[in-house]
Amino acid sequence: MFQIEEGGGNVKVLSKEKMLADKNGWSLAQAEGYIDGETYRRRGKTPSTYARIGIDEYCLGFRAGYYERQNIESPYPPKASFRVLPGGRLSLQSSRDSVEAIDAMTTVPAHGG
Repeated sequence: MFQIEEGGGNVKVLSKEKMLADKNGWSLAQAEGYIDGETYRRRGKTPSTYARIGIDEYCLGFRAGYYERQNIESPYPPKASFRVLPGGRLSLQSSRDSVEAIDAMTTVPAHGG
């Protein structure tokens, strides 16, 4: 995948590695490793010993691309969040599915302007 930049009559083609490195503040070696790691994972290939245990920037990028992180639910309950509703009421959301409205006058002191 390439991106083309035009400016002042010049056309500059940026590689996927260069765009990824610029976006994430990585070196080109780390970005190249990341792309190779993604490719290995998608194709079901086993990485070399070097890619699995190497400590250079290429290997760090490779492992970041190869070992895909899974988003898992936290074992802890979600924290409560509040928002102000019209009429000066607060909405308390203690979980994703339940919302409880609380009278703002009893829970939050009046703010003088």
